[in-house]
Amino acid sequence: MKTTSLKYPRLIYLQRLFLLTCFSLVFFFVFTSAVGDSAANDLRKILPVNSTLGDVKFVGGAQEAEGKKLFELINGGAVIFFQHNFKRALFQEYTMGGGKSINLEIYQMGSPQDAKDIYTIKKEKDGATLRLGQEGSLFDYYCMLYQGPYFISVTGADSTDGVRNVLTLIAQQVVENIKIIP
Repeated sequence: MKTTSLKYPRLIYLQRLFLLTCFSLVFFFVFTSAVGDSAANDLRKILPVNSTLGDVKFVGGAQEAEGKKLFELINGGAVIFFQHNFKRALFQEYTMGGGKSINLEIYQMGSPQDAKDIYTIKKEKDGATLRLGQEGSLFDYYCMLYQGPYFISVTGADSTDGVRNVLTLIAQQVVENIKIIP
């Protein structure tokens, strides 16, 4: 018996190494999936809640996009986001009194500079300065801004004062929620 154990001493170490490697891989995959879920949930925490928006209400659930799924949700416009380190996006539709629709888009980019670059590329020159986020603009029927690594766009059904007020209210709530996320 001594001769057998002396003959194959490396086998015991290889078995232990194999088991340790398997355990490490299982732990890694379980941990990274849990972190990914919490990151997606953090993006949902940025959404304004119905109670802060008066007669403006959610329509359905938010749509999320990570990776190439963005191409499915914003037909033809995704390339620019990937050129600036796109991480994930969240889309939520709202309805206000009178049935008018409002659409919120939140894009998490790789860095605040990436979000600023997207804002700079997408904004038009005729917008009014919106004092929200790090920089923002209000146009006839939409507003856009960035705060940290997030680029935010809120689009309304028309350019009435009521819709424009709701656009800025939603944008303000998003910025406030971003500021309180750790």
